[in-house]
Amino acid sequence: MKTIKYNMIIILSLLLMSISAVAETTQNTIQVTGFAKLEVNNNQGHISTTVSTLALTADEAISENSVIMNNIISELSNAGINNSNLQTSNFSISPKYDWNDNRRVFLGYSVNNSLTITVETISNIGPIIDLLVDAGATRIDRVSFRAENTEEIQSQAMVAATADAFKKATVLAQASSVSLGQAVSITSSATNASIVPSPGDAQSFVGDAVIIPGTNNVYATVTIEYLIN
Repeated sequence: MKTIKYNMIIILSLLLMSISAVAETTQNTIQVTGFAKLEVNNNQGHISTTVSTLALTADEAISENSVIMNNIISELSNAGINNSNLQTSNFSISPKYDWNDNRRVFLGYSVNNSLTITVETISNIGPIIDLLVDAGATRIDRVSFRAENTEEIQSQAMVAATADAFKKATVLAQASSVSLGQAVSITSSATNASIVPSPGDAQSFVGDAVIIPGTNNVYATVTIEYLIN
């Protein structure tokens, strides 16, 4: 029994010493969040277009669709668009029906093939849309824009957000009559949101389409915890 009591005393002593050490090393901190928003002009565009065909058999619908899509790809190549800038974004085959006298009538098979085109020169967006329509595209689904140097801009936004956080921490420390110490934790995030024109029917773009790329807004958030004395 004496041995057990002695061991318990030692354990309790160690626990008390540990608690005392934690209390002595606990330091006061201040946490702030910095924000930054940088604007960059978009210099690259992406066009999503779809070719839709309808035939009595799936093979016929696919064949007709392939003829049009191959024509589009050929025209894009003639316009200087490399195959590396082309990507199939969707391909589907489905039966299509209509209603006549309350009866469902089979119309055939519908094939939809969507292509995303990367256009490296913004000024070529309009002509490329006109080319797609003339080459047989059924519709233009979406036009979006981005900046090639987004990663560099995000780094700049991080730096700006960090400076904003430090400024806020300095103001709070001075107002509280404490000294600002080193940073003990940092968390961050950065996002960008492009301005994108609304989708529209292909026919609305015919004839020297006017496309406005807008700008790309890059946002950064940095949360920093500083020691204070």
